[in-house]
Amino acid sequence: MAGCSDAPRELATLHIDPTPSPTPKPPTAGELAAAAFYDRVQGGKLTYHASIRGNVAGAISGLSVEGAIDVAGDDYAEDVTFAFITPPKVPVSVRVVGTRRWLRFERGAWEKVSSSMASNSPFADLAAEDGVQFMRTEHVGGKDLHHISMTGGLIIAPDLIPAGNLTNERVNKTNLEVVVDDAGTPLTASWRLDGEARVSSQLQGIRIEVDLTFTKVGSKLTIKAP
Repeated sequence: MAGCSDAPRELATLHIDPTPSPTPKPPTAGELAAAAFYDRVQGGKLTYHASIRGNVAGAISGLSVEGAIDVAGDDYAEDVTFAFITPPKVPVSVRVVGTRRWLRFERGAWEKVSSSMASNSPFADLAAEDGVQFMRTEHVGGKDLHHISMTGGLIIAPDLIPAGNLTNERVNKTNLEVVVDDAGTPLTASWRLDGEARVSSQLQGIRIEVDLTFTKVGSKLTIKAP
């Protein structure tokens, strides 16, 4: 038919401007401090002394704990004293050097125990950077202090409590909140354990809360086998 053509019609092409990628926000001072803390721990050579003070609640009433721990990498020496409502006070010590572990009650003989037991070192089991969560920053005394959260080690393990009627200890969860400076240096911390145990065969809840103060961070410390 006159006026008809079999040539294909050319379609219009729409132009779409590329969507700009959002500019990532620079990390905050607190996030940088948390990352620096993680690097310190993962370096495997972090050394420090930490005082320990707290209490055990729930299954056992009126039980407090006080002492200290020296840490050099994965090695540590922990010496704490449990104080019940009535005497006596019972000292408990733990030593870990390499893959070897020792335990001592009431200043008696050291006993070699399984190295597979959970570490009492505060920053143990920090396997991934996302295991450190930045929480908040506060300004104190002209300095910024950064709060970070992690699971942490079993600083005061329930099976260390020197009570003959306490058995079948179980840990449900732990949380460690650490306060660090801009360089990621630990200053103080608070730790909490929630679990359960049998007290005189009755299943009871147990909670352990301790505060730590860090000193001698980065100093030369050597942990020796007993």
